[in-house]
Amino acid sequence: MKWEHYLLAIMVILVIGSIVLINSQRAPGFSKVYFDSTTVPAYLTPNTTYSIVFIIESHEKGPEEYSFKIYLNDMVIKDGNISLNPGSMAQVSFEFFIENVTYRRVVLWEQTTTYNLSGIYDITGNYMRWGGILIVNDSYGSRLLEHLPPSYAGPSNLSFLMNTSKNVTVTKIVENRSNTSTVVKEYQLMLLKLGEDRYRVIVKESKIMYLPESLTIRVVVETSNGKVYQIFKRLPLAEG
Repeated sequence: MKWEHYLLAIMVILVIGSIVLINSQRAPGFSKVYFDSTTVPAYLTPNTTYSIVFIIESHEKGPEEYSFKIYLNDMVIKDGNISLNPGSMAQVSFEFFIENVTYRRVVLWEQTTTYNLSGIYDITGNYMRWGGILIVNDSYGSRLLEHLPPSYAGPSNLSFLMNTSKNVTVTKIVENRSNTSTVVKEYQLMLLKLGEDRYRVIVKESKIMYLPESLTIRVVVETSNGKVYQIFKRLPLAEG
């Protein structure tokens, strides 16, 4: 009885081994497509030429033909064909040049405040946080604008000497640049003469962030047996 059990166990092992062998021989192969990470920059700057490499690895059962297309923001910049044997690989390099940077405008905050004034008028409050603007005498008369606050939230030590015979506009712009964005603060003061010693003062303030648009690199590889592989990288653009 024991010998029958041993014989049955051996037969089961042989059958399972045959099935595994047959399935492994008939199982489809595969390929790998990926970027060489050492060639991919962290970000892109204008007026620069870049060279990036992607790799195709063949793990197919036989020789395989590959066709590829490389896209830069949906525009084909390179295409080609490669033949690979099982277990072999190919490195494909491509170059591109970044000329201009496009920006996305994001309004962080903006506000407008209007004052109707007469005579010589002072608006007082907390002292300014950074330097002011001074406009001196000219042929139209004397006008003085000083202590213009960078971020206005109600009266903040604005002083206007308004013995002028024409409208006045003063604009102060401050830019803070980094590799990833530009933040622009704009402070504009408009003095409009309405009549004898009557004026309207309009204060406009804004803080705008300009973000460089990112660039997408996409690689599409198709094998002769109909398999399609896609990889992509989205790289931020930095200011030059």
